[in-house]
Amino acid sequence: CYAPSPSFASAGDTPPSVQGSRASSTSRGPVGAAATVVLTSPEDWSARSPRFSPDGAQLAFVVSADSAAHFSCSKLCVAKWPQDTAPSGVLPRTVVVDIVQTPGGGDGSFPGLFLASEQLPARVWLSDSRRIILHTDWRCQRELVIVDTSVQGGNVQRLDAGKGSGEGSWVLHDVRGDHVLASR
Repeated sequence: CYAPSPSFASAGDTPPSVQGSRASSTSRGPVGAAATVVLTSPEDWSARSPRFSPDGAQLAFVVSADSAAHFSCSKLCVAKWPQDTAPSGVLPRTVVVDIVQTPGGGDGSFPGLFLASEQLPARVWLSDSRRIILHTDWRCQRELVIVDTSVQGGNVQRLDAGKGSGEGSWVLHDVRGDHVLASR
């Protein structure tokens, strides 16, 4: 997974034509020309969906196992983004939510991150730059979960909002500040 720097100088007077995780090295503008590109980790396989925290100090991304099939369990990683200098080399990162090999006992135990479309929504961070909201397949339904990235192991909690079993699945559309837009 490569992450473009959140702030970069223009390669001319024209604004960049392409920014973000879908940028290619052949695009016009600073991406591919003057942008800083950083490898999140050399051992990560299928790292994707880089998302900066609101304060710009952290970069969250998801990673699949090195031989994973589509829609397999993923892990959530967070890298500290340097604030005073341009990043270089490989970013030190923490595995916040690891791949679950075998879910624990009971229907309420966390089965692992199974992301629809294998991507994170465009915005997932709450305003505190500590917690992430996302949706994941949880047994036979899609659930909203909140992940505290400041806690070792991620502290994943299901946000069931009082809904009972069998009332449908949740889809996260957007997070802005402390507001979550989701539908069921």
